[in-house]
Amino acid sequence: MEILLIEDDPAYSRLVQHWLRELFPDSLTFLATGQIDDAVEALQDRQFDLVILDLVFPGYDRIMAIYPIVAAVQPYGTPILVLSGLPDSVSQDAIHAGAKMYLSKNHLTSAEQLGQVVSQLVPSGHTDAWPVA
Repeated sequence: MEILLIEDDPAYSRLVQHWLRELFPDSLTFLATGQIDDAVEALQDRQFDLVILDLVFPGYDRIMAIYPIVAAVQPYGTPILVLSGLPDSVSQDAIHAGAKMYLSKNHLTSAEQLGQVVSQLVPSGHTDAWPVA
């Protein structure tokens, strides 16, 4: 499974990567970036099974960071999981803009919780390594 993680907080990026590697010790490929422009370039170069996107980036107001990512994944139908510390009221805006699911950083407390959401979003056949909860 190939995941593009777009998160500008290095500590949080490391935590998400650690959690997913814990669940996918043998079948996970990651590309992590803290820049929207780098993410768009990566999405033009290769296809990912999932994009995990924070919404807060310098130069982007509220949920504006989602739009270039949605445009880049649209030809492939790659699901976007928004993982953000913005208020929960933003979740519907993110879904309306093109995210498949929204998780609040404030409510995410474990690898298993993240794994359940990711396993719902990744096409079947790519989650064979997921542990059964």
